Amino acid sequence: LEGPPAPPIIVSPGERGPPPPPENLSALWNEGGVTLSWTTPSGEGPELRYRVYRRRGARKKFELLNADPLSRSTYFDEGVEKEPAPEYQVSAVSVTQKEGKPSAPVTPR
Repeated sequence: LEGPPAPPIIVSPGERGPPPPPENLSALWNEGGVTLSWTTPSGEGPELRYRVYRRRGARKKFELLNADPLSRSTYFDEGVEKEPAPEYQVSAVSVTQKEGKPSAPVTPR
């Protein structure tokens, strides 16, 4: 015996969990600062935004560098000094403002 069809299950974008970390984060010294670049996490779309974090020296906590999440996958940290060496992380932010775990930290080369 078959009963009536089940109602459709509707999943809205807001029900997804936080996005995975950005991939291939690199940091390069340039004249006047550090250029960061990364790629969108696998399986994610162009709607992601990004937060960039930096820590220096013996500090344990990373500090947020951009108040508004970025729509591009590059960032220039202007005027940062080479000593103590900075470390950077980047996290992805979904359209529903869920922030994922950050990338592994990198130091500029």
